[in-house]
Amino acid sequence: MPIPNPVGQSEFVKNTHCIIVFVAVDDNGQPKTIPAFKPKTEKELAMHGYAIKLMELRKSIDKEMEPYIV
Repeated sequence: MPIPNPVGQSEFVKNTHCIIVFVAVDDNGQPKTIPAFKPKTEKELAMHGYAIKLMELRKSIDKEMEPYIV
């Protein structure tokens, strides 16, 4: 696990990452359907595959933790 850089140093160290999900909403603030993302480039295809893998991992983590959630 990387150790964070001391404050003030310019070297970048990646310590974590996340995925953010955006939801399109209509004029009433309700979710609305938009066309599905269709990856085209090699990079988009790789990131799309990675996102799907992470979603599947999240499902298994949720199932594993169920007995411990009060």
